[in-house]
Formats: sequence, structure tokens, C-alpha cells
Amino acid sequence: MGSQSRYATRLWPRWMSCIGYMRDTDVRVRALCRKCRVLLEVDLNVMCTVRGRSFSLINAKARCKIVDCGGEVFFMASPGEGTPFRPLAESSPKPREQPKPEPPDDDPGYPPPLKMGLSW
Repeated sequence: MGSQSRYATRLWPRWMSCIGYMRDTDVRVRALCRKCRVLLEVDLNVMCTVRGRSFSLINAKARCKIVDCGGEVFFMASPGEGTPFRPLAESSPKPREQPKPEPPDDDPGYPPPLKMGLSW
């Protein structure tokens, strides 16, 4: 069987399907950084030249262009003036879990469980 994402992308409107179609129909595209929250305008002419007309921005990720940010952007599109931007992602992104710091070598770890007044 095929992957689930192959079938899920068929549910997207045609104007969101690929950047060539977006450029031809004057769709507005922006990128939003998840880290610094900056909103960047996307030039679809440049994207078509670099990636090709059939490239899809659905679930696409890119690095933030802000110096020293290092965040990841996701893309949003709007079919025209006066219409809201829609995220081009299958589902809303989950917040990244921070790795738990490891205890120092001399730390014995968590204290033993408390006894609740029972003595055996």
C-alpha cells in the first residue's frame, strides 16, 4: 500500500497543489518562523526557478532567513486579497519537547518513595 501522505494531498484545493499553479493564479504565499515568529513574503517566481513548477509547499519546511535565528518556517497561502492565509500543513505542528537534563554524576537520582505511615 502507498503512504498516507500521498492520499492526503489529494484533499487540498487545486490552487494549493503546486507552486507553478500558485504563481499562475496570483496566490499570495508567506512563510512563518516557528521560533522567532517573523512573517516573510515568498517570491513564487524565484521558487519556480529554483524548485520547478511542480514543487509543492504542502508540508514543506525551510530554514528561517533571519540571521542567528536557526528556526524552521512553514508556509501559508491565500488565494487573493481579503482572504485569510491558510497553513500548508497536514496538521498543526506539535511543540518540540525539550530534552530532559541528565543528573550530574554525583547526584543519586530521585529520592526513594515516601512511606505512607505503614510499617511492616
